[in-house]
Amino acid sequence: MKKIMKVITAVMLLASLVLPLSNAKAQTTLKSIKEKGQLVVGTSADYPPFEWISIEDGQEEIIGADIDLAQKIADEIGVELVIENMGFDGLIPSLKTNRVDILIAGMGYTEDRAEQVDFSTPYYETTDYFVVRSEDAEQFQDASTFSEKRLGAQKASIQEGIILSEFPDAELTSLGKNNDLIQSLLTNRLDAVLLDEVAAAQFIKQNDGKLVLLEEFPFIDEEAQTGQSVILNKDNEDLLEVINGVVEEMVENGEYDELIEKYIELI
Repeated sequence: MKKIMKVITAVMLLASLVLPLSNAKAQTTLKSIKEKGQLVVGTSADYPPFEWISIEDGQEEIIGADIDLAQKIADEIGVELVIENMGFDGLIPSLKTNRVDILIAGMGYTEDRAEQVDFSTPYYETTDYFVVRSEDAEQFQDASTFSEKRLGAQKASIQEGIILSEFPDAELTSLGKNNDLIQSLLTNRLDAVLLDEVAAAQFIKQNDGKLVLLEEFPFIDEEAQTGQSVILNKDNEDLLEVINGVVEEMVENGEYDELIEKYIELI
């Protein structure tokens, strides 16, 4: 019996040594990205002009300023770019479980996110506004009006947090895709949707005459006004250094702003 117990103890000890090693291999690093020859980027392709699905000749392609940024990072590392499209609320869980290597999805800083992930140097800043149906715009006379309305925001987004904080009595609907929120607005299932001003302008453009931006009611989350960043797992300094190098160059030379203008024209 003692001999059997010694064997069991030895097996358990061996397992305790092996498991941390296997976990370490699963963690995305700059080295592991180079070894597999791919940079897998998670995004939520419902956020024009940053990332959205374009259909040409029946073929779907994810395009946008963030996708070009992702390509620049992949090129700098010297690997193939692979895009994984998913719901916005699934992005950070997918990163933490190493399904994807980094996130580029118009995501800004919040304290809750910062406890889980790291942020690159910001690459773009905007303000949030409500989008409403054109015929309903006059109903919104002041900010208090929103508390009586059916409001929509993307699930797990900064906009969702703003509504929860500023309009706790409103009827909030949180959905994974901005496209679905806009469709709910157009079909009278929502009264207003809170969006980043650049993305909001594109949805208004796509639905000519049906939607308007309530420019008199800007909403700024002070915590998040560091801007949109590339997101990666913590303790990944080598990868963060490469990402920051690409981001900072594109911001300083105006290349990212040019990409925004380029994709706005394509919508």
